[in-house]
Amino acid sequence: MTANWKLLTLALCLTGLLSACGGDSGSSDLSSSVNGSTSGMVIQNGYLVVLSNSERVHTYDLSDPAKPVLRDSLDLSFGETLSVEGTDKVLVGASDGSYVLQVGSDGALMRLAFARHARSCDPAIGRDDLMYITVRAGNRCGDEGEDRLLIYDTSSGDNIWLLAVLPLPQPQGLALSGSVLYVCTAAGLQEVDVSNPLQPTVAALHTGLNCTDLIVQGNEVVLSGDDGIMLATLEQLATPSAQIMTGQ
Repeated sequence: MTANWKLLTLALCLTGLLSACGGDSGSSDLSSSVNGSTSGMVIQNGYLVVLSNSERVHTYDLSDPAKPVLRDSLDLSFGETLSVEGTDKVLVGASDGSYVLQVGSDGALMRLAFARHARSCDPAIGRDDLMYITVRAGNRCGDEGEDRLLIYDTSSGDNIWLLAVLPLPQPQGLALSGSVLYVCTAAGLQEVDVSNPLQPTVAALHTGLNCTDLIVQGNEVVLSGDDGIMLATLEQLATPSAQIMTGQ
């Protein structure tokens, strides 16, 4: 796959326009998707999960991908983003907190937990019973909270414990690779060492990379921002290999 085709495919994953984004280009696996942290739709446990009008989450049966069938709906307040976690969980970032939902084998939705925070914009991702959330105040996001990264322990089911808080300038989308959390901020792309989730630390700052969301898949990184979409590698973040500018 050429760099431009990879960029286009990953860009569609990032925006949520392409739902099945895992594996090779010819793969038909619809068990889960790779999406950006600000997506409005994902695939989890074989079902398409869609956030509708910031108030409701739907699941659709994809047995026939050309004709999705509604399976379940769940009312939520102020939902903004969706991301997958594990094999059957979906994290919903909302302006007043983050929800952990379970997608059953029949497509049924179950609310497992909720982490409340001051009113802010709220992308969320998770891995290995940890949830990473960025919150920022201002504009439509509210002015109650401060700009920061929050790390939660979700291992206890319906009890979520706040482990750490790290101030960051207007943080937005985020992605995890190994023990490094990549966060789009107003200052540029920040690398945060989360090997110790109790003490996250900023390890690097790439001031030339202005992004609002990103996907890290293997060694490849796709970043989206107001200026367009870029494809880079983890070793060469400062020199993107392909770029689509806004308006192209």
